[in-house]
Amino acid sequence: GPAFGGAPMLHQALAQIMILDSFGRDFETDMSKAIVTQPTLPDLFGIMEQRFGWYGGGFGLAPNTFASLSVRSNPEDGVLPLQAVGGLAGQLQHQSTFRLTGEQDGFFWMAGSGMSLRQGMMPDGDDPFVSDSITYGFMPLIGSPAGNFAAAGFALSDSTKLTFGMGEAQNQGLPNLSLPYRNGSDVVALRLDYQQPGWRVSFDTGSSLDSGAFFGSLASGALRMANEDATTWLTGTGEINLNRTWTLRSTATLAISGATHPGASLITSIGPVLASSFALGLAGRDIFRDGDVMLFTVSQPMRAEYGVATLSTGIGRDWSTGGVIMGQAHASLAPSGREIDFESGYGRWLGDWRLQANAGFAFDEDHTRGKNAILSLVTLSHPI
Repeated sequence: GPAFGGAPMLHQALAQIMILDSFGRDFETDMSKAIVTQPTLPDLFGIMEQRFGWYGGGFGLAPNTFASLSVRSNPEDGVLPLQAVGGLAGQLQHQSTFRLTGEQDGFFWMAGSGMSLRQGMMPDGDDPFVSDSITYGFMPLIGSPAGNFAAAGFALSDSTKLTFGMGEAQNQGLPNLSLPYRNGSDVVALRLDYQQPGWRVSFDTGSSLDSGAFFGSLASGALRMANEDATTWLTGTGEINLNRTWTLRSTATLAISGATHPGASLITSIGPVLASSFALGLAGRDIFRDGDVMLFTVSQPMRAEYGVATLSTGIGRDWSTGGVIMGQAHASLAPSGREIDFESGYGRWLGDWRLQANAGFAFDEDHTRGKNAILSLVTLSHPI
């Protein structure tokens, strides 16, 4: 998972592993190459694909109920169904989102598919800290698998509201690849919002029960990491309007996952894991002309602050019986560095065209010490 970065100590522990051939002879092999780190930064080509080709609409079902549907066209898969799963398998299907919202006498509800529970419970409206960013510092990965969700809440007072939600998601690979993973995620969350003129704060906490995965990692075979894993998180967000143009927002997330003991794996136990992320951003609207947006953010993607994996591997042979002498090794899951992302962006309308330009610098990219990255993206789009 991205939170572990390169996991250098785990790579080192898997660099010399005993295997047996069909004749019972022992050999040493390097299994560290079986670990591939997921990047912390979004794929820019994927962002470009996500920004184009969407068709959507909305309509009212009742005086206080509204439905919206968006579908992203893919000319290569005209016969495949709408998206039901994430992961590699989901990339071959039509992507779609559906959202139903309603409110009556202080009670409100929302439900949908194609998005995460965290996204579904966010307040309605355009959010430049998310929609105009390419580093997504204000979207923690924990508790954010895309799937189906439902949530409901009520107003505790004129300024406070409480929301409870649950969701489920499926994530699977392709069976003809080397990682035919298949895992599911069930998520529950509770969110408290308090708002006053010019500022607001929110807190959300939740838990995700994942089958076949561990803290955003996907695995199978000899390196299976978990049968089931429960991850709990707490996020706090604060926002203040500095004036009519500029808004300052900050957020921080702590997440913890308990220890697991997978079966039929070189990994006999893994965890508990403690991780953190944060973001600080400044966004302005209508700065140089009506409709333009400027954004500055600094953020740290989710990073494992603590975590240990225990491996059981062969360390010798008992030649009197031919058996393998097993031994244990402990490897820290903490990455070697701490990624800090700096980003700036600007968007405006040029007649009927929308121009969006972003640039960023990632220090210790993928939480790997000494690995830096520069990223930039310019898009020019025209609505149909």
